[in-house]
Amino acid sequence: KEEREVSARDCDTKLNLAWDSVVDVYMDGVTDLFGNLGFDGTVIVKKFGASWVVVKNKMLFFRMPYWRERYVTECFISSVSGAKIHVDMSFNSKETGEMLAYGRGELCALNLETGRPHKVSGVIVDPTAHTHPERTRVEFEKYAKSELPLQYSRASSYMDIDYLHHTNNVAYIRMALDAKSTAFWEAHPLISLETH
Repeated sequence: KEEREVSARDCDTKLNLAWDSVVDVYMDGVTDLFGNLGFDGTVIVKKFGASWVVVKNKMLFFRMPYWRERYVTECFISSVSGAKIHVDMSFNSKETGEMLAYGRGELCALNLETGRPHKVSGVIVDPTAHTHPERTRVEFEKYAKSELPLQYSRASSYMDIDYLHHTNNVAYIRMALDAKSTAFWEAHPLISLETH
């Protein structure tokens, strides 16, 4: 568990925790969790020539914490199956315990030479020993590529690229949010956000 406070760099135009900040906190939580368990991205690059890849990610927003509000995050593995691992994070009010947001990512360890996923059991010793029950139900949507016409496009910039020269997951969220105006997002707050 980690206690946090909504700060200036995390806010949207209404002084709430911004949606991309939730994803940023989630990704930091995954990195910290995997680091504490001894299999973060830098470790598996060296040991297995692989990298963790977020295949899918879904965030549910119930109530966004406000400026200087304290909240507690807890990141944990909720399931492991073959080459997939689900990592969840709950965001709860420090004061009331109310669930503010909840996220789930589906990750795999991708071999950097072959582009094929490793079995999770080949990267993590006894992965089921680290699993905990989910706190809320999260279902990933199924999309056919033909259902998703291109809405917006831009090239990745230097600040979007991570240590593997891949566009960072949070950068994708920021690009998607940039596709609409500030006025649009202020009038249409997100209740969920999903990437594939």
